[in-house]
Amino acid sequence: MKKTLLLLVFFYGLQATWAQTDSSAFLFAKRHKFRYIIEIKNDSGFVYKLEQHSFHIVLDVLIAEDTVILQPKSEDDLYIGKKFQFGKDSKNRVHLVDKCRPQKSIKIKVDSISNQNANYMVNEGYWYSRFSQLNDTLHLKNPWITIGPVDAFSYWQAFTKSETASINVGGPHKSFQVFAMNKLKQIRDSIEAKEAKNVNSMQSILDSATILSADKLKDKFRELSGYEEKNYFDAAAHALSKQHPQNFFELVEAAPDLKKKLYQSLYYDKQIVTTLKSVETTSPIKDDFLKKQKKVKLVHTIVVSAVSIGTISFYVLLGWGIYALAT
Repeated sequence: MKKTLLLLVFFYGLQATWAQTDSSAFLFAKRHKFRYIIEIKNDSGFVYKLEQHSFHIVLDVLIAEDTVILQPKSEDDLYIGKKFQFGKDSKNRVHLVDKCRPQKSIKIKVDSISNQNANYMVNEGYWYSRFSQLNDTLHLKNPWITIGPVDAFSYWQAFTKSETASINVGGPHKSFQVFAMNKLKQIRDSIEAKEAKNVNSMQSILDSATILSADKLKDKFRELSGYEEKNYFDAAAHALSKQHPQNFFELVEAAPDLKKKLYQSLYYDKQIVTTLKSVETTSPIKDDFLKKQKKVKLVHTIVVSAVSIGTISFYVLLGWGIYALAT
């Protein structure tokens, strides 16, 4: 038989909160990276399980939730669900059984928690969980789309600072679910609209590189020059340089503000560097690009060599490499 994680919790004065009431009463338990919120309301309740995920920040993500039902004629007020169950013993202690954890029984202490704080924790965990699902959906549709935990946290912080949103984040979970799904739909629609624009800009470069003037090309590339559009920018630069290398030099001359980005997108592609090197042109951009590409290659070689030599040599050679790149 699979063992379960038994959370024995000591909570005094529970009789008042356990009584039949129209409003919810909450309990809170934690063990290592897991957090449990127990909501009791009349003859049913909910158990929410959150798990701490560490990225650049620590987020409590909702990973499981379960409806529990008060068992008829239960002297220990036993609530049972598919994933969790809890009830009182003869000494008025509350125990929570986590059926998801195939581990030995562990005793921990449970604290009381206010309704607002409990709702806040559950809602925050729900937001991070759904945001992660949105990222997976968008990334599956387009691998260049990535929205991560930091983005989810930024949105959550914005909610807490907004008067309208702050009412929702600390309010009943069911109400917050509606609020969150509306926000996620807005985010998804905005991202998909932006990505569609990026795809169109990139495709117009690929389809019309031979007929677009340098001025038109630079306008198209500027549409893709932001941090979030880097993949599209690089893909367009690669395609242009490979298929129409002469146009690449003309583009750099017409858009000096884009030169660094255009250069950086091609430095490590040996095939493209060879292609650009073979182009017969009087454009000074060719010599400038090849000179800078050699310096970047030199720095890369120095760093790789220095790492294999040792710490002191690493910093000496790295400094030399940076100086070479700067000059």
